[in-house]
Amino acid sequence: MAYERVEVLTGRERRRSCTPAEKVRMVEGAFRPGVVVTESARRLGVHECLLYRWRDLMKVGGTSVAEPPGFVAGPSRRSRA
Repeated sequence: MAYERVEVLTGRERRRSCTPAEKVRMVEGAFRPGVVVTESARRLGVHECLLYRWRDLMKVGGTSVAEPPGFVAGPSRRSRA
């Protein structure tokens, strides 16, 4: 079994944050023909319900490969003066 990355969680934050591009890549990989979503989720280190939720958000955007509107990062608070 090959791992794509290893994460070390420090501090109080226990949730992993994924970039919009990572979410799109995970969804596209998990829902290819012949792939079992549960196994893909386990391999990726996310719960399968997240993959389904992200996929549904992507469908709202009109296409499965486009970055869904819910994943678009807004302006950071630091950039405001």
